[in-house]
Order: sequence, then C-alpha cells, then structure tokens
Amino acid sequence: MLPLSLLADIVANDSLTRLAELPRRPGGAQVSAFIAGSTGLDALVTIDRARDRRAGSVALRSTTIAYSFDRGVIVRFANEIAIGGGTDGSATFEGALAASLTGGYRFSITPNQGPFVRAGFLGLVAGDDLLYRSALVLPDAHVGYQYMVSRRVVAEAAYTAGLVLTGRSDAPNDAHDLDLALATGALVALHADPVSLTARWTHMIPTSASSSVDWIEGALCAEPGRTLAICVHALCDRTDTTTITQLGITIGVQQKQRLHRAGLY
Repeated sequence: MLPLSLLADIVANDSLTRLAELPRRPGGAQVSAFIAGSTGLDALVTIDRARDRRAGSVALRSTTIAYSFDRGVIVRFANEIAIGGGTDGSATFEGALAASLTGGYRFSITPNQGPFVRAGFLGLVAGDDLLYRSALVLPDAHVGYQYMVSRRVVAEAAYTAGLVLTGRSDAPNDAHDLDLALATGALVALHADPVSLTARWTHMIPTSASSSVDWIEGALCAEPGRTLAICVHALCDRTDTTTITQLGITIGVQQKQRLHRAGLY
C-alpha cells in the first residue's frame, strides 16, 4: 500500500509545488491537483444465482484516486488493496490488488475543461471462492472529456480501449482465459466534495474459444464530516453462461482531499 500511496502523493504534490514557486498572473494556464480515498472495514457478499451460492466476507480495504493537470498534461492514478475472509459454509479468503496509471494531454476549451487523450496500464488481481479476476491491460487508452474546477470538483467521461496481455475470469465450473483479449468500454467519474461516484464497463473479447466477458463495476462514496467515509460498491461479472454479482459497503477513515488551481505565467 505504501508505495502506491506515495506515488499518488507525488503526482499531487509536484503540481502544488509549482504553484508555490511560480507567480500568479491573470489569464495564465491552470495547474490543479486532487487526491482522495479511504481506508476501513469492508463487508462484501458474492452472489452466484445460477448455482444458488453466496459467500460473505469482511476485509480491510483501502482505495486511492488522484488527478493532476499541469499546463495541458494530465495524470490519473487509482489503486485498491483488500485482504480478509469469510464463509460460504467453509472458511474463505478474499483479496484484491489493483492499480491504474494513465497520462496524456487535455486540449482545453476553457481553463477548466476540454477533451483529452491519455494512456497507461491497468493491473488487477482479485477474488474469493466464487469469483477470481485478473488482468494486465497494456496499453489502457482513454479518450474523453474532463471538467476540473473549484476547490474539490473533478468530472470526466471517457471511451476506453486496450489489450489484455494476460488475465482470467473464473467462476466455479466456468473458467475464461483472457490472454491477448481486446478490451473496450467506458469510464465515468464525478468527485464533488463530499460525494464521489465512479463507474467503469469493460467488454473483453478473447482470442481463444472462450465467450466474451463483461465487467461492470462502480462505487458511490460519501464523507459526512471531517474523517468518516462511507462507500457502497458493486461488481457484475457476466459471461454467456454465468452472471456473478458482488455488493459491498466500506466504513472507515477518509484520506485528505486537495484541489488547488491558479493562473500561471
């Protein structure tokens, strides 16, 4: 967790350092930085309706998301770590490790918004006894529109495309090889203190004989007060033969949020 969080802090602090060093002049470029997240206890239930099975677990879960805009250059970083366990009639293990880093350029229509292109990577390993998912997407490309203004507001929507170098989507008696699969989809995000919403759909077409796989996931978080964070998150893993859903809620401590903007040179 520490190295990923430090990377997010570096992305945000680098832009904030420039704000302190450079003079403010009306009509100049915008430099903005934003970082948010939470750490707490997560209760999760995984549901396999086709086989009438359910698995519940409790885990320690931590998430971070960061954005940076500096004279047209944009960076987005996100990560998630979870470890815990539960029962579906026997002891189960739940874990997740995910990280995403993309960078590119925003063609500003106004100082606070405009279309963008960015690319990077996405890595994911997550699972319990009913569902295992893994993917290494490189490149992970985004084309969309971003709005970043005021003290704590970031909004964006993007079309996504990439190549899954290696990956799996496995449920009991339903395993799918995602190596060299083409991945397309969409990403939306809204962070407006004290509420944030993120959602992503990924459609993967394997080169093997496996059917296509869809991952639909999202999270809605609220921060009532200075320290408390409450997040509700959901996932749907769908293939031609199986649909598995996960529903969870995290209650914990919020990370500090920062968004700063100024006219430069």
